[in-house]
Amino acid sequence: MNQMLISDFPLAFSGRLAKEIGVKEAIIYEYIKTCLSQENEDGWTRITYDQMQERLIFMSKKSIERKVKSLVARGYIYKETRGVTGFDRANWYALAKIK
Repeated sequence: MNQMLISDFPLAFSGRLAKEIGVKEAIIYEYIKTCLSQENEDGWTRITYDQMQERLIFMSKKSIERKVKSLVARGYIYKETRGVTGFDRANWYALAKIK
């Protein structure tokens, strides 16, 4: 019996990065990096917190928001809100150079 028990979105992250910034932060960093490789607009990708939470089901939306805020404050990612209209409040993310 060689079947996967759960068909799901696989997660991979750097152990060294996790040691430096935390496991959840490293997971979010790598998720943003993956999104950038799939849809890249001048080095930025558009992701809502709800979209992140759909993929990172083991984290609450509030936890994701806190970890993103930490990554921005520590200089690992850049975050902008580029909504064209008042109801489009999706965030745009880019990776900073890792120190």
